[in-house]
Amino acid sequence: MCGDKIRAITIDQNGNLWFGTHSNGVCRYDGKEFSNYNESNGLCYDFVMSMVCDAGNNMWFGTDGGGICKFDGARFRHLTEKDGMAGNLVMAVWEDAKNNLWFGTYGNGVSKYDGQTFTNYKAKDGLCSDLIYDIIDDKNGNLWFVSKGNGISMFDGKKFTNYNTSNGLPSDLVYSVVEDNLGNIWFATLGGGISIYNGKKFTNIGKEQGLSSDYVYSLFEDDDGNMWLGTDDEGVSMIFAECNSNKIIEDGFIDETHIINLTKFGITNKMVLNIVEDKFGNIWIGTFGGGITRFDGVDLKTFSAKDGLNSNNIYLSLIDSAGYLWLGTEKGLNRLDIRENPTTPEIKIYSKPEGFIGIETNFNSCIEDHNKNLWFGNIYGATMYNPREDLPNKNEPILNITDVKLFFKKTDWSEYSDTLSRWGGIPYHLELPYDQNHLTFEFVGIDTRSPKKVTYQWKLEGFDKDWSPRSNKTEVTYQYIPPGKYTFKVKAFNSDGVGNEQPVTFSFRIPPPFWQTWWFYTILVLIGLLLVVIFVRLRLRALEKEKKILEHKVEQRTKELRKEKAIVEQQTEELRAQTDQLAMINKELEKLVIVARETDNSVMIADKNGDM
Repeated sequence: MCGDKIRAITIDQNGNLWFGTHSNGVCRYDGKEFSNYNESNGLCYDFVMSMVCDAGNNMWFGTDGGGICKFDGARFRHLTEKDGMAGNLVMAVWEDAKNNLWFGTYGNGVSKYDGQTFTNYKAKDGLCSDLIYDIIDDKNGNLWFVSKGNGISMFDGKKFTNYNTSNGLPSDLVYSVVEDNLGNIWFATLGGGISIYNGKKFTNIGKEQGLSSDYVYSLFEDDDGNMWLGTDDEGVSMIFAECNSNKIIEDGFIDETHIINLTKFGITNKMVLNIVEDKFGNIWIGTFGGGITRFDGVDLKTFSAKDGLNSNNIYLSLIDSAGYLWLGTEKGLNRLDIRENPTTPEIKIYSKPEGFIGIETNFNSCIEDHNKNLWFGNIYGATMYNPREDLPNKNEPILNITDVKLFFKKTDWSEYSDTLSRWGGIPYHLELPYDQNHLTFEFVGIDTRSPKKVTYQWKLEGFDKDWSPRSNKTEVTYQYIPPGKYTFKVKAFNSDGVGNEQPVTFSFRIPPPFWQTWWFYTILVLIGLLLVVIFVRLRLRALEKEKKILEHKVEQRTKELRKEKAIVEQQTEELRAQTDQLAMINKELEKLVIVARETDNSVMIADKNGDM
């Protein structure tokens, strides 16, 4: 029990009892043991007067003078100078064979943590430098510390043995150290390439001995025995397993057939800070400025901020025992779920809202301990992540539509609605004129665990065909909405992707202008029909009139034709009479001809008086 002056008692959703005390913080009892929380491990003030558990199983503590603080679980634990650590700027983290944790700091030496107390070592105690950048322990139980500017130290548990350029190292700027499968120790230096120590001597390999660069930041040995080198200016190189450390020590160089540089195949940035390998044999290459690149043995694929990372500056990388890939940046942690599908990993971000208060991580500063907790060094100390406490948030956000604006302005909706909501003045039964069709919907989802990680989807039913992609926008505007009936729907999702089963809705109607109503269309149809009838009647009347005129003209013409016929018939009769007269004359002439023939062909002609 954390104290006997109890000021508040409550129970959380898991059945744990919580006790708030006067001057000793709070304690939690899970039925077996007590866990204490006070100012030293994150509580804002030790005088706790009230407590409450919210719907997300977060604990809220009201203090007497320190304000309110929220506890969302023990997934993150923080160690700082207040706990006894040598310094807050942690550059390296390591767990030795005895399960002690070692923290290398920037400017304050190293700290050993046995789970209860800290033991600190500095340059005055024999350590090579107070600026420690990486730590390992070898198969013999010796600890190795590498520094920025003063070489390396070997610690056998009693005394330090220091090495630098005066006794074998090619450079005193040492950034990384690993022990290979042969038990030889590799050191990555800035300016001197790499150095391999076999327990007797240092063998230095630089650009002249086969490397692509003398500026090496990181070292990593994969499961096949290949050694990977991340450089400052030439990307990443791989030394093939057949060219092992013993061969390099013996030859004193690396043949060009035993090393390959992958930069020319598509590494997005030549500054490589860290390298790890997943269970599928993929190599993940963390760069400064270019995100992280996966090499599957054939192809390279890069993941960056465009794919969901919180930054392209990858300071640290770690594959945990569960198969997750962790990336540390200046903006917090990224967890990539590559357990089943490393091609399209799901990304989850941990930063201050999730409890990772250190935010900015440091180079080389990550480890998984024997309890499967992850440790990350950052600018505010060391942070432990307990995956067993990182339970998914199954509570959907509380979602409300907070405002509806007309043409981006707050509006007195009483003109268009008969009822307004009590809070926010949201209109019910909204009916807008056809020209008031520019609406902005504002909404907010409340999630007490990660309030800044809430995302939204929306749809204007009657206008949109599909739901929008998820977004962190809390408002959406629709312009020039045509007349009709509409329902705006919105859903909120928490940081674990749990969303509202039923969307929050807002319905409204925009009646059409009178010239788009059914009765106006009916009137237009009737008017059209009437015009057709009038046109038909006028046309018939015109046709009737034209018929009478035509009949009159026909009658007149008929009369004229009859007169002309009578004249023609009269002329015909006169011609017929003349013809008959000529025929008679012709007969008389024929007779005269006969007489003349019979009188010796004499011709006698009688005049009109009958004289011959």
